[in-house]
Amino acid sequence: MSLLPKDYLAAYEATLQIIEDAIDSQGDELDYENQSGMLTIFCPDGSQVIVSRQAPTEELWLAAKSGGFHFSLADGAKICWRSTRDDSMHLKQRLERVVFEQSRERITFNV
Repeated sequence: MSLLPKDYLAAYEATLQIIEDAIDSQGDELDYENQSGMLTIFCPDGSQVIVSRQAPTEELWLAAKSGGFHFSLADGAKICWRSTRDDSMHLKQRLERVVFEQSRERITFNV
């Protein structure tokens, strides 16, 4: 799916805001830092989960202990990131899983 750069960036920035809001309201043991559009989530064990933009491919990348995951916007969706490798896995499920694996905190992300 090809988007205008401003539409891709708007979706990406809205996604980061949703993630930050979820951590602020639910993540007792988590902290985060948003620097130049890269969101780093700090887990209690010292590990990190990183969300970054990949504008040339219009993707969002997620890096965690369990691996690296790539997502693109679902066709026609404003904010619905679908795995580029496994169409059944959305950012929401993968992010909830990796944050739980690394922090033991159950957080619901509405992305």
